[in-house]
Amino acid sequence: MIRRLLLVLPILALFFTSAVIVLAARAPRTWATHWTDPATISPAGGTYDYGAVRHSNGQWDLLWADNSAQQLIFTVHRDGRSRSVVLDSGDVSQANLLRAGGADLGVWLRNENGRSVLMGASVGSGRTVRVSQLLSSPAPLEHPYLVATRRGAVFVVFSWQRYGNFDLFISPLSPSRLRLAPHRLTVASYYSFYPRAVADAHGNLHLLHLESCCGQKAWHVMYDRIDGHGNRAAAGTVLATLESLSGGGPTQWPMELALDRFGDVWGAYAGDAGVYLFEASSTGRLLRAPFQIDTQDGRPNSLSLNFGQSTGFLAWEQPYDLGTYIDAFRFEVKDPSSSSTERAVYASGSQLEPHVFASGHATTIMWESTTQGRTTTFQTSEYRSASGPTLAQRVGLGLGNPWEEIGLLVLGALGFATLTTTVNIIWVLGLTAVGVLTIRLFRWLPSRWLVYACVLAVLLFFVFVSPGAPILFLDTMPASGLAVLPFGLMAFGAVLGFVTFVGEVPLKRIDDAYRAGLMAFLGVYFFAFVEAVVFIQQRLGYI
Repeated sequence: MIRRLLLVLPILALFFTSAVIVLAARAPRTWATHWTDPATISPAGGTYDYGAVRHSNGQWDLLWADNSAQQLIFTVHRDGRSRSVVLDSGDVSQANLLRAGGADLGVWLRNENGRSVLMGASVGSGRTVRVSQLLSSPAPLEHPYLVATRRGAVFVVFSWQRYGNFDLFISPLSPSRLRLAPHRLTVASYYSFYPRAVADAHGNLHLLHLESCCGQKAWHVMYDRIDGHGNRAAAGTVLATLESLSGGGPTQWPMELALDRFGDVWGAYAGDAGVYLFEASSTGRLLRAPFQIDTQDGRPNSLSLNFGQSTGFLAWEQPYDLGTYIDAFRFEVKDPSSSSTERAVYASGSQLEPHVFASGHATTIMWESTTQGRTTTFQTSEYRSASGPTLAQRVGLGLGNPWEEIGLLVLGALGFATLTTTVNIIWVLGLTAVGVLTIRLFRWLPSRWLVYACVLAVLLFFVFVSPGAPILFLDTMPASGLAVLPFGLMAFGAVLGFVTFVGEVPLKRIDDAYRAGLMAFLGVYFFAFVEAVVFIQQRLGYI
C-alpha cells in the first residue's frame, strides 16, 4: 500500500511544479504596489450615497442607508469593533456626514407618500443623538450636502423643486440647533442638480453642480463662488457641456471639490470622455482649466478628491466588463503632470463609492465592497511605499481567500482536464494506435517503451505546442499565452518524463494495448491540465 502511494508522489510533484510555473508565468496583477490589502470596517447595505468621517486615530463614523431593511444607520467603529444605531426608517437615502465642532452632523432624505423630508441628526462626543426633521415639502428634495468653514460654521446645500423647477438652496445648520433657513441660489431654466461645495480660508463657499441647458439637450458643469451669507459672489463659470446626458438626467453625477494646503480650490468631475481635474484660486479665477486624467473607457458613477501635505489624491470607480474597481490618481499640487494612476484595490467583487481621506502624508480610501453571494461591507486601504507581492499574489491567487482559490483551482483543473481529455478521445485512440504499432515494430528492442514515450511526446508537442492541430475545447500553448520557448520546450520535457515514468513503473505489468492507451490518455491529460490551470486562473482574477 505504501509503495503504491509512493508511486503517486512523483506524478503529483510533476503536476504541482508545472502548475506553479504556469501560474507564475500567466498570473494577472492581483496586488496594488502602493495600497494595502483591503480591511473590512463594518457591514454595509448596498446604497450609492453614504457619509463617512475618519478620526485622527484611525477610527470611523459612518452614516448609511440599509436598502434591504429600509433603515438609516449610524455606525461607530472603534478599536476594531463596530456598533450601530438606527436613526430613521422608511424610504431613506442620500446620506451625508460631516465632523464639526466636536460632533458629527448628518443629513439624509426620507420619501413619504407625496412628501419629501430632509432629515438631520447630531451625534455628540458622549454618543448623544438628536434627530430632527429639517424640512418637509410636497415638492421633491434631492442630494443634500454638508460643508463647514474653518471657523466652524456649517451649511447644507440641496436641490428643491419649490418654484416649479429644481433650484439649489443653501442654509446654515448648527449641530446644537437643527433648523433650516433656506436661501435660493439658482433660478434654473430647467434643473439645478447635484451640488458639491468646499469652503476656503476666507469663509467663502465654492460650489460645483450640474445645470440643465440647451433646451434640455445637454448639461453644463457649473462652478460658482458664494459668500458667507449665501449670496453669489460672481456669475457662474461653465467648465464643460455634457452631451452624453441628452437622454435624461442621471441618478447622480460624479464630482467633487477640495482645498489644497496653499488655499487653492481643486475640482474633479466626469465629462463625456472620462474624468477631468481643474484648479481655481480662492477668488474663483481658474488657474488650470479642466484637463483629462482618465483615458480609460466608461464614466465612473462616483469619485472623491482630497489633499495631503503636498500631494493630491483622486479616486474613482473604474467600470470594466464584470463590475468596477477603484482607480487612484496621485499628483503633486505644484506639478500635476508629475502624476501616476494605478488600480488601488485588487479584490473580488465590485468596489463602489470611494471616499478619500488625506492628512499630512497619510492617505486612506474607503469604499463599499459588493461580492456575489456575500454581505456588502465597508472596506479601507491605506497608501504606502512600494511593496512586493505575496506568494499567492505572484501566482494570481491574491484576490480573495488564497486557500479557497487553491482548492477551486486544483479541483477545477483536474475535473476540467478530465472532461476535455475525454472529449478528445479520437486523439487518444490515434496515439494509442501509434503506440501499439511502435511496440510491434520494436518488439525486439528492450527499451521499446522508451521509444514510444519519445514518439508520444513529439506528437503531443506537435498537437499542443507547435504548429498545433485540431482539438476540441482546447488550444495550443502559444494561444494560451505560453511561448514555445521556454514553456513549450519545458512542457515537452515534462510530458516525456511523465509518460516514461508511468509506462515503466505503474503501468509496467498490464497488457501492451492498455499500457499504450493509458500513456496516451495521460499525455493528453497533462496538456489539458496545464490549459485548465491557465483558464481557471484567469477566471479567478475576475471573481
